[in-house]
Formats: sequence, structure tokens, C-alpha cells
Amino acid sequence: MSDALRTTTTRDGSKAAVWQMIGRAPYIVNMRLFRPGPVMFSVRTDLAEARQAMPEHEDLWNAVRHDYWADLLYLVPIREPSG
Repeated sequence: MSDALRTTTTRDGSKAAVWQMIGRAPYIVNMRLFRPGPVMFSVRTDLAEARQAMPEHEDLWNAVRHDYWADLLYLVPIREPSG
């Protein structure tokens, strides 16, 4: 799995999160509310921990979850049915 940094933005463009895939889990690096200064997370804050710590940003966490699943499904080879 790639450990490249990814950026996800909410539909309205008011929030963004930088995250990376570690193993098969999404970890949040930081988030920006498009006002002065990013919100930094401790090393290896996974999506569930970020969601629990800052539930008021549910729209951003849902967007990250969507992009995470899209990346995960893209990275996993699809097997052809045998037969």
C-alpha cells in the first residue's frame, strides 16, 4: 500500500484534511478549516480517533472515509471469477 499523502476537501470547500494510508487504515496528518492555521494531529491519529476528537467536522471525516474506500478499492486487485 502506498504511504503517499492525500488531501480530501469537503464539498463546499470549507475544510480539508491531509491523510495517508498506513497499512489498510487512514491516518489523519492535519486538517485546515480555511481560516488562519491548520489543526495538527499527533503522529498516527487514525480516522476513528479524529472523528471522536472533533465530531463537529463530520462532513470532513465522511469525505475522508469516501476517499479512503475509493483508494483502498483501487489498490486491491479485483479477481476474475474462476470457472
